[in-house]
Amino acid sequence: MRRRRLSKEDNRKKMEKTLRHNTRNLHYLKYKAHADWSRAKELIEEDALGALTAAPPKNKHIIFAEDEDEYHHFNPLKQLDATPEMLKQHPAVRGRLSVLRETVLPEEILLSGYRMLSTAQKRKERREIQRKLQKSGLKSEEERAEFVKRLHAKKEVKMHRFSSLVANALESTDAEAEGEDADDPCDVDRLLEYKKIKEKEEALLAASRVKEIQQRVHRSKKLDTLARAIKKQNDGIRCSLENKRNARFKPNTKRRAR
Repeated sequence: MRRRRLSKEDNRKKMEKTLRHNTRNLHYLKYKAHADWSRAKELIEEDALGALTAAPPKNKHIIFAEDEDEYHHFNPLKQLDATPEMLKQHPAVRGRLSVLRETVLPEEILLSGYRMLSTAQKRKERREIQRKLQKSGLKSEEERAEFVKRLHAKKEVKMHRFSSLVANALESTDAEAEGEDADDPCDVDRLLEYKKIKEKEEALLAASRVKEIQQRVHRSKKLDTLARAIKKQNDGIRCSLENKRNARFKPNTKRRAR
């Protein structure tokens, strides 16, 4: 059965309807492409900010001294109100020592957080680890590295096991250090296993973020290409409708506004 040919009016209405649908689709495609591109840009900026704050800072402070004596006796720790450990952090997350002294943190955060050790304390820990390595009699690098990792894990287990700051100070004496090896190895194994799982989760999260960025950028480009094709089709439909309207009049004649 042959299809009935559309009249000029029906054909015009069909083209106008197609034009309206294409315009709605065009707006939606532009919106989705912009949303994907913006989200990918946000993820890239978050990763860049994390890398910036995690990296060691490049100190570029310019401080003018009043006289030569101040120049020779300049103390950056006093000027920046920080400790040597704080100077190794990025200025965006460094903070000031006076603010930290007046800040009261919950005990759980203090016990589970990062310990800022002095140079003497770090030296003491290194000597302690070297003494235990010599006592263990391990020769290969892999075994020694695994032994050091277990020592650090034992210290971390003890930190989580302490119930108060006083107990932490009492348990970290030299007498307690001698009996450190008598701890339950199951806790250390659990902590090491937990760290491995945590590292694996962080690696998977980073990989998923990279994949999400790639997918969003690719989808944004595809949607933008499709939007340009629809826009080109709309321009052709508008041009065709305009030509049909102009074809109703005689050529080269002046037309007044209606």
